[in-house]
Amino acid sequence: MKIWTYRIILITFILLTVGFIVFNSTRTGEQSAKISQNVSEKVAEIVIPNFSEMKDPTRAETVSKVHFTVRNVAHALEFAALGFFVALLFATFKFNYGRHLIPVALSLLVCFTATVCDEFLQGIIDGRASDINDVLMDNLGALFGVLSAIVVDFIGCAVLRKIKKKSRAE
Repeated sequence: MKIWTYRIILITFILLTVGFIVFNSTRTGEQSAKISQNVSEKVAEIVIPNFSEMKDPTRAETVSKVHFTVRNVAHALEFAALGFFVALLFATFKFNYGRHLIPVALSLLVCFTATVCDEFLQGIIDGRASDINDVLMDNLGALFGVLSAIVVDFIGCAVLRKIKKKSRAE
């Protein structure tokens, strides 16, 4: 695959991920809470033993406990995807200061900027508010995505080197 084709694919995934983040951020507080509540209830049905047999007050309390974790994981996953694709894109360029140092730094900068913009956007939507904890979870997710991308890139490059070495030997 040509490098420009690979870059266009990555840019497409980055734009789709940013679109998904903006889509979620522009939901009103009521819409966001409803979606989050529904997802939390589905997660509780899957991970909590005997959830379907619980009575209403206990069910609601259980969903409320699960909701906090689900919400934080959702924030982290959105930005993990963004960090992953951005880091892979930056890793396709040649930099003078090491193969991964500059791509990691640039990726984290892009993702940090995106998290701040995301929280600013949420702060101006009805029923939503900016939250420093969300920025923290977003950035932790982005860091995980960036590091995952570097591992994938490292493994991919090692495999390609091995294939090239084998083809030269033949």
